Amino acid sequence: AYKWNGVPVGDILYGLLTVDASADYAVTDAFTFTPSLKYQSFTLQEDPDDDQSKGEGSITTFGISGTYKFSDAASFTVGLEKASGDAVKSKDGTQIVPEVESTKLTTAFTISF
Repeated sequence: AYKWNGVPVGDILYGLLTVDASADYAVTDAFTFTPSLKYQSFTLQEDPDDDQSKGEGSITTFGISGTYKFSDAASFTVGLEKASGDAVKSKDGTQIVPEVESTKLTTAFTISF
């Protein structure tokens, strides 16, 4: 089920557009970084029988991660993602889903055999 900031909205999702882009850049043989951008725009409809209940929203997520390779078999990655989006309200002002404002820090240590 599709979720907006943890709130399930799969039953009321009327339309969805997602654009996701990222690129890997090798700074040295051992270090690479990856900036990313994700944009999601959607229309939600609380009541399929009422055209007045449609609400529109979007979430924009910026991210960056860096990977350091200790060897061909071991690496360490650190990433940061910042997502934001306004609360989605229907045409009559009723809030359908809450505002999105989140920051996520990730780490990974990889060993290959």
